[in-house]
Amino acid sequence: MKAAAASAPFPGLWPLPHRLRRGAILAVSRGTAVAMQMGVQVALGAVAGPAAIGLLQVHMAWTNISAELIGAGEATRALRDTAVREEAGDRASIGAGLRRSSRRIAGLALVLAAAVLAGRELLRWLGGFEYGSDANALILAVLCSAPLLAGGRVFAEALKALNVPIAAISLENLVLPMVLLFLCALLAAGLLPPTAVILLGGAITGMGLAMVLLRLRLNRRLGYPTSPAGSKDRARPLRRHEQLFFWLTGLLNIAFLQLPFLLLPWIASPDEIGRLAVAHKLVNIVTTLLILLAALYGPRFALAATDAGALRRLLFETQRLSLLLIAPLWLCLMLAADPLARLFSLPDASLLSLLLALGVGQLVNAATGLSGVLLTMSGGARLEFQILLVSTAASLLLILAGHKNIEHVAAAIAAGIALRNLLSFAAARFHIARIQREYPCKASTS
Repeated sequence: MKAAAASAPFPGLWPLPHRLRRGAILAVSRGTAVAMQMGVQVALGAVAGPAAIGLLQVHMAWTNISAELIGAGEATRALRDTAVREEAGDRASIGAGLRRSSRRIAGLALVLAAAVLAGRELLRWLGGFEYGSDANALILAVLCSAPLLAGGRVFAEALKALNVPIAAISLENLVLPMVLLFLCALLAAGLLPPTAVILLGGAITGMGLAMVLLRLRLNRRLGYPTSPAGSKDRARPLRRHEQLFFWLTGLLNIAFLQLPFLLLPWIASPDEIGRLAVAHKLVNIVTTLLILLAALYGPRFALAATDAGALRRLLFETQRLSLLLIAPLWLCLMLAADPLARLFSLPDASLLSLLLALGVGQLVNAATGLSGVLLTMSGGARLEFQILLVSTAASLLLILAGHKNIEHVAAAIAAGIALRNLLSFAAARFHIARIQREYPCKASTS
């Protein structure tokens, strides 16, 4: 037994409880990805200048939006449906569902490409508006990248549902920065010129490679023998309208997360925006741990969709784990605020107030657990969309009201996050109570 433990990957972690061990490996994987992404920015700046960083940032922003648009909620559906079908031992339906998702994404990608290219030509014809070569390359790169990213997300979510979250998160987050770092090495060696086409081609290659590797890992996982079918009656069939709300929620979630940086260029100075962006990035690095928890608990919520007792216990588990993970790291951020400010060439004390405000919002996020994930995975997608709609509108008003002071903007962002999560938590409790009334004989003992 000792020999087996010594030969296992990450041997020092195996004495830990299984869930914490897996969470630790996921955190290491995600942390490595964040470090590599920062490394890409440093390397790109060194070999191709700040314009290259800006080009890839714009490319990624528009690719994320476009991928969410053509993804049509398929990634969320893949997570939920794959978990339910795997529990039932129905591998044939998993494969058929993934092929259907891929066809739908490809079809919507063609529609988007036709609409964008037709719009470009119409603007050129009506107003004589000419696009530069870099702008044309960027448009084409986004149209190529969006279906690759959307398809990769579907395969990654299916892998998470098949109990392979480590491979899913590692491939989803590490492949693109690895390809871009390799490209930077080629640029530094003078083997390639640092043109927009080369840089965007590297990004497309990274996304395509990630999607292919995710699909290969998924095929391998689906080739394993199925486990004995579990309890089929706790999962609830997907209703026809739910995928629409998966889609709308995904689009609105991007707007909610990016809202400050969509508004602030019009109402704040670049220095203030930069200070907030640094604080926002630091807090988000900590809260990516909640994304890892969602990868572990999303399938479990889907499988317990008609079991009120199980959902109640799972929600409490996520509240406890979220606080245990987030609170100590947030405290470390507070203590390291001045050294971090100096690291980013900011004056001392310029980050503390922003980190404090944003951190309070994220502590509320942690304290309410994965309420939104529970709603989405267990039949409450409409409720989650309505909550996000209200929260986005409230955040917009709060940010506009406090725009004259960047600390007030940070407090407004935190208030929006807190409002969203408190509403989601209340809705999750209401949703669980409704499930208990609808399925009283299926409720497990609390």
